[in-house]
Amino acid sequence: MNIATYDISAMVDKDLLCGEVRDDLTVMVAGQGGDGSLTIIALLSRALLNRGYQIYRTSNIASRIKGGHAAAFMRASKVSRSTVGDAIDILVAFDTEAVQKASAKLAPNSVVIFDSSREALPPGLVPGTALTIPVPFSRLAVRDLRRDLFKNSLGFGLMGRIIGLDDEEVEKGLRSHFKKLSSAQFEPNIRALDNFLK
Repeated sequence: MNIATYDISAMVDKDLLCGEVRDDLTVMVAGQGGDGSLTIIALLSRALLNRGYQIYRTSNIASRIKGGHAAAFMRASKVSRSTVGDAIDILVAFDTEAVQKASAKLAPNSVVIFDSSREALPPGLVPGTALTIPVPFSRLAVRDLRRDLFKNSLGFGLMGRIIGLDDEEVEKGLRSHFKKLSSAQFEPNIRALDNFLK
């Protein structure tokens, strides 16, 4: 499977890919430290802030000595909120531990995007009514872009589609966030985004 031809539309409802921007949305992105959880939340937050949403963000980062798991949360709302929502609407999980930690807080109609590079999602962790989207982020990033860290650009691109951001908004967000990188350092992020979304 090549990243340029990897088609998620077979796994995802076409209406979902067209996006639906809600009035109130809680997102969790989690995985091992360095997986890009904080980056994806920062990118999403800025994009939705630019659309007029009020943003509340928080994170939970464990010490590397204790296991190194990181989780970032964002609530985007049309009115000011001072906490994340009661339920997680969208979860991006880079490992099974992330799903295990979030499972009790998933909304019945949540979307769970799971990095299926290492293993399949064990049954029973998400509500039966949730939409689960397995995407091999790590495998695609390593094989085609030669570095695992580009999976955060892939994840942000998919999240943008799901929540209704235009592809141009997603690319602009990446360019703004990584503006201190040289062209050579930044180019694989855009290539990841372009190849995954086109």
